[in-house]
Formats: sequence, structure tokens, C-alpha cells
Amino acid sequence: MMASKGVVSPNEFLTKAEELFKSANEKKVKVHLTVKRYVKEDPVEGNLERDATKHPNYDISKLARTLESEDSSDKSYPLVLRIWCGSNAKKTKYSTIVETEEIDKFWQEYSSVVKRGMNGLIKKKKKKKNTSS
Repeated sequence: MMASKGVVSPNEFLTKAEELFKSANEKKVKVHLTVKRYVKEDPVEGNLERDATKHPNYDISKLARTLESEDSSDKSYPLVLRIWCGSNAKKTKYSTIVETEEIDKFWQEYSSVVKRGMNGLIKKKKKKKNTSS
């Protein structure tokens, strides 16, 4: 049974993220985080952002950064953040959409929640390299 909660408010997302980190640290399971720009689907007129071959200025991939163009897009996009943990049968997922005006404030709170949630990490030991002269 998947516990998918859909889109929640940014404040509720931070609360749920903190709870997920806490339970994941106790159960020793992975927490997955993703951040993407949010492009609202326009079924009538389509989205320039979804056709990178005809409109490379709206693409944010590595290829688009190498192209030089005079008509670049200055449009700002909200962010969609997703967090989930657990396996297929017992996966818990939450997502939120953060508007561009709120990103700075949200990001500060989000980063502190993530840092607090990663207290159970163990630092990997680096292997010593043998240098032969």
C-alpha cells in the first residue's frame, strides 16, 4: 500500500520531510530527494519548454548552454521538490511547488531540515593510494 500524499504546501512539506528523515534514520532506509523546475502543462497551445529541438532557448540541458542565441528566455519557473522513502509496496511520497518569490526563504529552511536529517550518515574511509616512484 503506497502512501502517496500528492502536492502539499511548502511548510507542510518541510514538516513531512523532517518526519521522513527521522523514521528513515531509525529504520536505516534511503530517502530520495529531487528538485526540478515546474512547467505547467498547457494542452491547448503546448509548451515551448517541452520541445527543446525547435526551441533550444527554453531547454536547460548541457547542449542548450553551448548554443548562442539572441532571443533567450528570461522566464522564471517555480520549483517542484519531491521526497520519498521506502520500497515499492510501502513507499511514502510528498511533493511541493515553491514559487520563485519564495525560493530563497524556503531553501534556507529546506537545507537546514536536510542537514539535520543526515545526522546518521557515516563518513566513508578513503583508500590510501600507493604511489610508486
